Amino acid sequence: MLRQIHRSDLSRSNQSTPSGGTSWLLPISVAVFWISAGVILITARCFFSSSQCTCWGPETGGNFREGGLSSRVLALFLSGATLALALAVKDVIIARQQPRLLDMDSMRQKFKLSSAVSVAFGVKIVVGNLAIRHTSVPVYLLFDSLSTAFVFLAALILLDERPKMQTEILPMIGIMFGSALAVLGKYNIRAEDVGFHDIGLLSVTLNLCNLVLGGVVVALLRSTTLHLEEAEMSITELTFLKLIIGSLVVFPFALTSEGMAMFSLPGMQRTRLWIGSAAIIVFEVNLSLICSLAPALLVGVVQGIKPVSLYIASWFAGDEGLHEYASTLFWIGTSIILASAIIFKLLRASSRPSEDRTIRRFGDRLNERTPLNERIGYDSDSDSSTFAI
Repeated sequence: MLRQIHRSDLSRSNQSTPSGGTSWLLPISVAVFWISAGVILITARCFFSSSQCTCWGPETGGNFREGGLSSRVLALFLSGATLALALAVKDVIIARQQPRLLDMDSMRQKFKLSSAVSVAFGVKIVVGNLAIRHTSVPVYLLFDSLSTAFVFLAALILLDERPKMQTEILPMIGIMFGSALAVLGKYNIRAEDVGFHDIGLLSVTLNLCNLVLGGVVVALLRSTTLHLEEAEMSITELTFLKLIIGSLVVFPFALTSEGMAMFSLPGMQRTRLWIGSAAIIVFEVNLSLICSLAPALLVGVVQGIKPVSLYIASWFAGDEGLHEYASTLFWIGTSIILASAIIFKLLRASSRPSEDRTIRRFGDRLNERTPLNERIGYDSDSDSSTFAI
């Protein structure tokens, strides 16, 4: 049913004439997405570090396992509240109209549209937190290197998105293989060091569920962004609802596992939390924007390259592991990630002429245009009204 609705929406979404005005949005959004991911990593290290934090990060490593849900609840809620304030200021002061958040009929429709992806987003945060609590960080990252495959499966099952060419699967495998090599090289992983022998069924199950939910969130977010025009909803509103609903989903789990610690933060941690919340806003808005501009499969590739930006952020944050312990294997893995991404882009670009011939052959059947779900990701053109605040 979801795939049928998705196909019909794709056909309708391209009725207007495309313009080149938004063709620059995708590469810029991807770049900002990677940068904000690095900023989130640095602020998270500062937040969980008991040492004095420098301008780039903590002087010593932080503990990423304790207080994870509490900090995520606060950061998500603050991010959502900030977006709500921005929407209210835009409506009341700039547009001089009633705040859209007070239009109950409209908000009910927008809430219904965004509820599925928002709940899945919140559940993924909870499951991911449990996974890293029961798994060493290097092993967790090894599991995470498979994220591109699970986005691909979710896009195939939920949205019926398929690679343009079968050869596109090879660079996707390259990205995952490179990510795994980079993790192995960065942490000098050996079984006796990271506890491969201690990985139990619970750890494997939690990590696999985290990967499945990650793919589902991307597929649902892609599907939701294609319905924004019907609900007269903007990317900012979607991100606001996703953050608020997601924080409400996480809250009871955080309260159960970590108590009231989230409400008694020292002054320095509160400052770091605000900085992290700002980075989350940029990250989540750009993720929603990328999902509106590109197929879920391409979003999975963008996420697969994200570890490179995190390694760069680690270097800025003073991670000595990249200087002293990262082996040749790490640099080989990073190079494979980047090379695979370039090959994927070249293959996707080269498949466009054959697709155009197919569209002309089946003109009426496809409305003589490539559906939005397939066209976006080549030239990134779409209705700019979706991107307004």
